Amino acid sequence: MLDLISAFFSEEDAERFKVKRVGECVWVVDGPGGTFYLKRRMEMDLEEKITTYLHRCSIMAELPHPTRQGGFITWSGECGYALYACIPGIRPGWDASNMSAIGTYLANLHAVFMHFPSERVKTWDISLHTMEWIQQCSHSPAIDWARSLMIPFCSQDLEGGKQLVHGDVHPGNLLIDKEGEVGIIDFHRLRVAHRMADAAYFCTHLIIHNGISLPLITAFLKGYGAESPFKEGEVAQFMHHLTMFIIQYAFYLGQADDPFASLSQLTAVSEAVHDLMSPPRNT
Repeated sequence: MLDLISAFFSEEDAERFKVKRVGECVWVVDGPGGTFYLKRRMEMDLEEKITTYLHRCSIMAELPHPTRQGGFITWSGECGYALYACIPGIRPGWDASNMSAIGTYLANLHAVFMHFPSERVKTWDISLHTMEWIQQCSHSPAIDWARSLMIPFCSQDLEGGKQLVHGDVHPGNLLIDKEGEVGIIDFHRLRVAHRMADAAYFCTHLIIHNGISLPLITAFLKGYGAESPFKEGEVAQFMHHLTMFIIQYAFYLGQADDPFASLSQLTAVSEAVHDLMSPPRNT
């Protein structure tokens, strides 16, 4: 890895770094300049622009480190690599105060994203991706039911309220420092979608890893709504995306023979969030 590290630091400094692999495409790099993460990347132009923009807007986010030759990516054969300075904080614990802080942070992130040009960013076609997972499975009553459920959903992802979203908001990509400030990493899945796609994706992880976890979902949505009030129709958008993501995870996690186990939780979630997310009506 020395040749990769020396693309960002002098060879003398690079020799003093210690490298540890922590994921399939991620390495922790500790040395004279601090702690960094080396990650495989194929393209960095958009990611560098958006993270620089977020820093100018006082949004804490992972920022790529420039190479010695300029630019933000170095190559080894056909693989590209980028280096990121470690942002302060630890992975959030499963408690209401952290969930509220994450909700507030995500609302601010979305507000800033609204003003960033997104013409070059791919649309997040969530229903199509879900259908692709289903189509890979053999026929069974549960699979046939899932296919029939998808038909009325497949045209809804592109309806209204599109903007830039992170596309991978989950606890593993979030950090909270000692002062309670939240930061986010990994911007290589930036997409255009409704902002509720990010919110629903995060809540799907709360459901998958913590059961129904209504107090955590409620705290997250309250934190989001306090910073950026929910608009008319966003309850339906949230539940639509939550349904899609839970179906995706049912098939991804090998629960295709019994997707009802996760989906049965949706009724309780829907009842809990409807009043919370519905905008007040004028009387």
